[in-house]
Amino acid sequence: MASIFLLERDPGPNSIQILSKIDPTNPFYTSKYADYRRRLDQETVLFLLEEEGQIVAGCPGFITSGRLNKQLEIPSMP
Repeated sequence: MASIFLLERDPGPNSIQILSKIDPTNPFYTSKYADYRRRLDQETVLFLLEEEGQIVAGCPGFITSGRLNKQLEIPSMP
């Protein structure tokens, strides 16, 4: 069984919904949270792990761009 790492930039609501199904209790895995971060001028990316054609794990990341740097934040629950 081979695992495939995927990165999706600027994902749509359907892609984010996949994460919601993996962990429905995580507030960071919702389209509403991604929309909120977009309104803060942050780019949304999804890190996904696929096995046998199914997404089995993943997390969202948010990129903030400055004049000279970029910062990636991957929020998590305590």
